[in-house]
Amino acid sequence: DCEKEEGYTFNPNCPVCKGSGFVHPRMSNGKADYAQVISCHAKDCVVDQRRIYQTTKPYLKKKGVNRFKSFDNFKPVLGVETTLAAFKDIAFNTDAPPLLFVYGITGNGKTYLCEATVTELLKRGIDCRLWVVADLVSKLKESISENTTELLVSSLKKLPALILDEWGQNYGSIWEEQKLEEIVVARERSELITIITSNLEPDQLGKMPERAISRFRDKAQARMILNKAVDFRPSKRIVR
Repeated sequence: DCEKEEGYTFNPNCPVCKGSGFVHPRMSNGKADYAQVISCHAKDCVVDQRRIYQTTKPYLKKKGVNRFKSFDNFKPVLGVETTLAAFKDIAFNTDAPPLLFVYGITGNGKTYLCEATVTELLKRGIDCRLWVVADLVSKLKESISENTTELLVSSLKKLPALILDEWGQNYGSIWEEQKLEEIVVARERSELITIITSNLEPDQLGKMPERAISRFRDKAQARMILNKAVDFRPSKRIVR
């Protein structure tokens, strides 16, 4: 039932798992380890179908991707070079510093690059979720009445890759801001991929929670980049 709900299923005619979707892994001596089960990696079975499903729009939408952007279709504008390189580094390079903070004016490609990064990380098998901070704050509010706050916060602390888009607009209460800080601090300690974007300009960074933003000043595992590109949305409208 779980596999069906996720949008993919096992192959009922699989010659390896015999239609169960699971197999026993092999031990070093070549014998099956009957104490463990893993998803079947045979062609057209669970792992293969999951990989295909994770490139579909329904799955990407669940992960916060709404416009389905890719690096291949991104048209760089002057000033975005360093930002683009940093996003691509995290998306494709296993040795990239896990923390990235990108700030600058609206409309210069930050959200586009966030979505492209989610898509590539999922292709690599790294579970990733993109949240617009305003939406995450609303989710935190809902979780109070549902008594699921700690479950939500705990899941965000442990997620292999988390992207928080458009932070810095004073969304939410002090409590909600503290929860966001708590998530970022925990992720930094665990060295998990964490990307934050903000529409704040350099002289406005004081609006960001210092306890969270200070994590991105550690040059050993983080990068803090001013996206110098201009807002290219008006020019796109003119072209149309």
